[in-house]
Amino acid sequence: MPQSISPDIVRICKVCGEEFHPTARKQACCNQMKPRKCAVCGKEFMTLCSTSNTKSTCSAECTKRYADIRRSQAFQATTRVCKWCGKEFHPKSVRQFYCEDVHYQTCAVCGKKFVINPANDDTVKTCSSECRYKLMIENTDREQSVANQKTAILEKYGVENAMQIPGVVDKIKQSNLERYGSEWYTQTDEYKKRVEETDLAKYGVKHHLQSQAVIDKRIDTVQEKYGSTNIFSSDYGKAKVRQSLKQKYGVINPSQDPEMKAKATKNSRTSKLEDRICNLLANYGIEFIHHHVISDGQFSHEFDFYIPGYKLLIDADGLYFHSYLDDPDGERVRDDYDEVRLHLVPKDHIFHVIVENNEDKQIKDLVQTLESVAGDLSEYDSIIFKWCRSIGFPYPKYDDKRLLSDWEHLKNYHNDKYVPQCRIGLSSIKQFHRSIYACHVGKNPSPLEAWKDDEMVKQVIRNRFIYKNNIDPSKILTGFNISKICPFVSIFNPILARYLTLKYLSEFSTVFDPFSGFSGRMLGVSSTDKKYLGQDLNNRVVNESNQIISFLKIDSATVVSKDVLESSGEYECLLTCPPYNRKEIYNAEAEFKDCDGWIYECLRRFSCKRYVFVVDKTEAYSKYVTETISNESHLNSTSEYVVVIDSQDKESLISLQ
Repeated sequence: MPQSISPDIVRICKVCGEEFHPTARKQACCNQMKPRKCAVCGKEFMTLCSTSNTKSTCSAECTKRYADIRRSQAFQATTRVCKWCGKEFHPKSVRQFYCEDVHYQTCAVCGKKFVINPANDDTVKTCSSECRYKLMIENTDREQSVANQKTAILEKYGVENAMQIPGVVDKIKQSNLERYGSEWYTQTDEYKKRVEETDLAKYGVKHHLQSQAVIDKRIDTVQEKYGSTNIFSSDYGKAKVRQSLKQKYGVINPSQDPEMKAKATKNSRTSKLEDRICNLLANYGIEFIHHHVISDGQFSHEFDFYIPGYKLLIDADGLYFHSYLDDPDGERVRDDYDEVRLHLVPKDHIFHVIVENNEDKQIKDLVQTLESVAGDLSEYDSIIFKWCRSIGFPYPKYDDKRLLSDWEHLKNYHNDKYVPQCRIGLSSIKQFHRSIYACHVGKNPSPLEAWKDDEMVKQVIRNRFIYKNNIDPSKILTGFNISKICPFVSIFNPILARYLTLKYLSEFSTVFDPFSGFSGRMLGVSSTDKKYLGQDLNNRVVNESNQIISFLKIDSATVVSKDVLESSGEYECLLTCPPYNRKEIYNAEAEFKDCDGWIYECLRRFSCKRYVFVVDKTEAYSKYVTETISNESHLNSTSEYVVVIDSQDKESLISLQ
């Protein structure tokens, strides 16, 4: 039992200091309600006088404020370093890691400084939503994002695109019909009006694509990103198109897919020439197939007519499209179709061409073929052979209008990149440089030698690489080339020469060429209004070049007869394509070197500020290769390399030899 304590005992309260009579032996405080001053607001309040009662505030609000004060006092003794600016500061809370000064960030896109609150978000890198979007585009792997999206949709719905999910499109259309009265919001007048108002306010035109500023910006962006003014003419765009076509149809060109080609043909209009041929065959009661596609898996061509009973294939050539009037421009005017169609003609079939505007006589020839040959291939082969011998060697011959027109097209051609299919300017070379046909590739005979050999001509005829063409007999030379019996030597494309001149030699006024050859570089350089100085050891080739200069009245070009191994001199710059070491043999050649050997000779003999060489391979100068030139046709693909050497590198390169 607790012991009682005498009421006479008096003690001093440890809290308030006043006397009191304890009621327990260990009582140290009076335990009376006493006034106490609030530690925050100073207001007095009644509270129990006891050592266990530590209350120092009059209310809950003051209690909270008092706690903040105590924490602040405690942190005043703590020093931290700001994670953003590195300045020392006294934190006010456990989670404060940045000082209270104004902090700045440099925009990762435009470089502008802007205010940032790192306490809220220390990962901000851009000053605006526009810069944030640009940075997102730069850092996003588009191909991977698209692939991830397709994979996710494919796993979930079994299709690659959300719009392919059954019922989704119908649901969207129904919602739009209920909301806007149209299947798609973009079809509504409201949307069109909003777009027009926005574009008028922002660009001053009814549609932003009409704004010259937008057009220029789009061209600059595509040029900077893809190296071309149009993404579809860039290597990236072409590769993407080929990749998509390959994935979807198994071919890199729609014309190689028989079904696609047949579908396109079905929707196209027939020409008047085709209508005449249809009527002719119908009048004779001959069964035929209009638009007959032959494919060997890699190549495909649509012949305009196929007569199964005679095993006869017919093409109706347009004068413009098939380059009877103009040199090929790589877009609308083409001449490489001969390669594919001759390659695809079966050996037991006959191939006949009828050319626009000359169809009267040629349709008579067709009738004669139908009546007399009737599928007898030996008789047909005999007719073609007699025709070949009647025309002599089919040297190309063009009228003056075409030659002059092609020269004007070359001078005005805009090429920010090289397009191999564009062959503008070749008509002058083919007509005046007859010595081309006396040259041969490797150990093969020259075209002229093959033409004089009856057995070789008959072999090409039997293989269906020659067809009768009285309008332009030179087109049959394609057959000699693709038959590999006598492949042609390569001709330097004037378009390539123009491209290289504008890209690498724009600051120079005169271009020197120690191997002028068949005038391709002469025409390309001269078309840029620069002076061309060329030389070649073959007198016949030089005379032919001067015939072109005289006919086209190119006052800025000079070509002389001279051997590079007996030459030296100082010139502004040099552009050439040295001989390819016995790959192509020209009549007057006596010295054979590889490309590196000829480059060395040019460097040590000629003093120039810049040297540009086009070669088929290089080892000693591989460090100076600036780009690879791809020369693609339907049946062939070769690569050449552009070597660019400036004068400051010349001495060190010569000393290494």
